[in-house]
This record gives sequence, C-alpha cells and structure tokens, in this order.
Amino acid sequence: MSRPCRDAARPPARERVEAAFWELLSERPYREITIAALARRAQVNHNTFYYHFTSLADLAGQQVDRTLTPRVPQVLISALASGAVDLRQLDADPEFLTNFRRICLLVGPHSTPWIIDQVRDSALQVWYSWIGREPDDLNTSERAQLAFILGGMLAILGDQTTNGAPATLESLVHTELGKAVATTFTRLRRSG
Repeated sequence: MSRPCRDAARPPARERVEAAFWELLSERPYREITIAALARRAQVNHNTFYYHFTSLADLAGQQVDRTLTPRVPQVLISALASGAVDLRQLDADPEFLTNFRRICLLVGPHSTPWIIDQVRDSALQVWYSWIGREPDDLNTSERAQLAFILGGMLAILGDQTTNGAPATLESLVHTELGKAVATTFTRLRRSG
C-alpha cells in the first residue's frame, strides 16, 4: 500500500486518527466505535486508517502502550508513598495530565474488559519495576495484594470524568486505600 499524501496545513493523518479515537472514546463505548466513524472524524479514508493500523484493536492497543508511560504509575506511586501531591507541578505538565485523563478513559465506562486488562498488565509491569522485583520473586499473597490494589485504583479512576483527574489523584492520596498502597509498596521495596 502506498503512503498517504501529507497535507502540511493539517496534523499528519496518524495523529488525526489517534485524536479521533480519544474523542470518540470519550463520547461513546468502544464497542460502538467503527473504522468508518474514526475515518470520518479524522477526515481520512479507510485505506489511510489501514495504512497505519491493522484494526481498531491494534489502534486501541497502541494507545494503551503510548498512554501508560512508566511516568504515570510512578508519579501515582510516589504520591501515595509520600502522602502528598503537588498539583501545581502536575498542572504545569500537560503531557502527564493528558495521559492521566486518557487512563481514566481507558478504564472508564466506555472501555472494554480487554482494554482494562491491557492497562492493568502494563501498570503491573511498571509497578514490578518500581519495586525492583519480578512477579516470580513475590509470593502468592504479595502478587494478590498488588493485583487487588491496582484493581481498586483502576475502578476509582474509571469512575472519574476526564476533567476531574488532578483532584482524583489528590483525593486518592488521602484515602485509606492510598495509605495501604503506600505501606504495601514500601514493604515490598524493602523486602526485595
């Protein structure tokens, strides 16, 4: 397939398709998003979509990977471990806020179990790295604790609107869940 023409006056087609994905996911359930709707919103044709992505699932998977950068879970863990969130610093970081809001969309009511599983698996890998341990280094109880904590956090984030992301992070730090997360991560890092 030949490369689509580039219009210098607009963002590249791939960026427009990705932006259309986020817009549509904020408006409707993933299962109602179609290639036709994405192409229409991005102002590209079907061939252009398929030049960049093999399927809607491919697009969604790539967006999970691009959104869940190691920094987002690390900031969350650090905030929970320290018991403080500097919202001014986060407000000054539009990339962090965009990714945080997108994670809320990825695990929110418009998502699917498959996408939520992708987010969970990616976040767990970042967390294992942060505590300096491999999954096999943890016992069954410790792995269950991490999975339980992450499941709770994703449920909380999924209930939020994209505009509530910074306040959600701050309020999460001051909950019993936040304190339990901090205690668990501190213990797992020390015992590693």
